[in-house]
Amino acid sequence: MSRNFYNNVYYFITVPTVRCFPFFDTIEKKSLILARLEKSKGLFRVEDLDFSIMSNHYHFVSYFRDGRIIPRLLQMVNGGSAYDLNRITDNKKPVWDEYFIYLIDKEVLLSKVRGYVVGNPVKHSEVKTLAELEKYPFSSFYTLTKKIDREQVLSWIQSVILLEDEKFLETLG
Repeated sequence: MSRNFYNNVYYFITVPTVRCFPFFDTIEKKSLILARLEKSKGLFRVEDLDFSIMSNHYHFVSYFRDGRIIPRLLQMVNGGSAYDLNRITDNKKPVWDEYFIYLIDKEVLLSKVRGYVVGNPVKHSEVKTLAELEKYPFSSFYTLTKKIDREQVLSWIQSVILLEDEKFLETLG
């Protein structure tokens, strides 16, 4: 598939597994994706990376000075994590499905997408509370709250994860 990539913009990228199968259902398996994301961040000089990793998909939003690196970055993360997964399991099936990519062109949209990305483990019950989310190594929630006010990040999450106020307050504990 041919795509156009722009420079000096934020992109939101979602990558599901084939048929949303939970290939990455353990800490060890999720760590394969995390290691590849971290390696890619340095190798491709990706800035301002926010992410979350679930058992059947991952999201990230990042600033790209050169959008042309995106296919190579995804090949490193997807191809590498699939190779690593197959090495430690009996899996012989394709792992990753087609990715979805969205250009973020407004500051208000960037805030909402960042909230959605870092809060996604709560939405998918990978963690039950925001206290767990702060310690969850497969979301950049904690890192983001060190750059931006914690209450602001929480408001972004609440605005997009669609938790009722009572349910959201329960997740705080």
